[in-house]
Amino acid sequence: VQREEGRSGFNWAAYNGAAPVVRYLLTCGAEPDFLDAASGGNAFHAVCCMGHLSVFFLLLESGADPTLPTALGTPPLILAAKNGHAGLVHI
Repeated sequence: VQREEGRSGFNWAAYNGAAPVVRYLLTCGAEPDFLDAASGGNAFHAVCCMGHLSVFFLLLESGADPTLPTALGTPPLILAAKNGHAGLVHI
């Protein structure tokens, strides 16, 4: 479900590193590769931008595609590198 401004609660939880919320929403059927209309990115992109390692692994385990680019064509690991999260790039 997207909020009025186009962001989903799932992607918002991932962006904020709320692993328990992300885990719960995944069990409720949240799609890990869903692209937000507002950001053009998905939960994995948000996690790569913010460096939330626990949510990073949670999304990978749930089948998120680590190669899926943003709507502008930027791969997730490029987002991680640009935002200073080299640890995610080396995983």
